Amino acid sequence: MAPLPPLDPDHITAAALPVGVRGYRREETDGLLKRVARHYRQLLDERDALARRVRELERTCDDLEADKSLLRAVRKQLEDELGAQRPARASAEVERLVRLQDQLRSQLRRALEAALRELDVDAVSRPRLQDDLEKLLAAG
Repeated sequence: MAPLPPLDPDHITAAALPVGVRGYRREETDGLLKRVARHYRQLLDERDALARRVRELERTCDDLEADKSLLRAVRKQLEDELGAQRPARASAEVERLVRLQDQLRSQLRRALEAALRELDVDAVSRPRLQDDLEKLLAAG
């Protein structure tokens, strides 16, 4: 048996159900179909909004990764230039910035994971997306 195509809210609203021998209450049934279609459209809109938010968070994560790489390069340059005489204050500031970046990364991870949980992703795609997220956040 071939899988049924996904429902579309307009298809639900325009559905013409066959009337059997005993029939059905047309107004109530049509009203129910309209409510179902409206709710389904809301869910689709929410899913699309969450997908957009995930893309935004992924871009933010990419930016944070670039910032972290830059911070590491600056730290290495300072260490190379100053050697053993580097000021403790500069080292502490770099460490503070790295900790701050790690905190932001953790917050972003939680936000992305929450978005993935709310996003209507099928059972096959969800683990792949979570693996991609883990790899992205583990890099660096």
